Amino acid sequence: MPNPNDYLDDRVKIHFGNMDLAYEDLKKVITELDKATDDLYQDLHNELHEIWVGGARTWFEDKKREWNEHEVRMGEQLFNAAQVVQIANGNYKNAEKRNIAIWSD
Repeated sequence: MPNPNDYLDDRVKIHFGNMDLAYEDLKKVITELDKATDDLYQDLHNELHEIWVGGARTWFEDKKREWNEHEVRMGEQLFNAAQVVQIANGNYKNAEKRNIAIWSD
């Protein structure tokens, strides 16, 4: 007869509250990243806008555009990850409800 402990590794334990927190944390990272880069740009602009001219300004603005494009993609990926966590959490909750209902009838 198999030992019930042999199957412990086959179980998944989900903490719904932690998944909710992970979802919120991922969304928060997007906002914080955007704010940090905006603040950095504003600080640079305030300090250097009068002396950055010509090629230096053009080079910086080109790099800033590149950075912004990458930042948008990172934000999209983080948001997609947050959505996946939220969907998984909903799926686990629904599965738990169905399993409880099976044994409650």
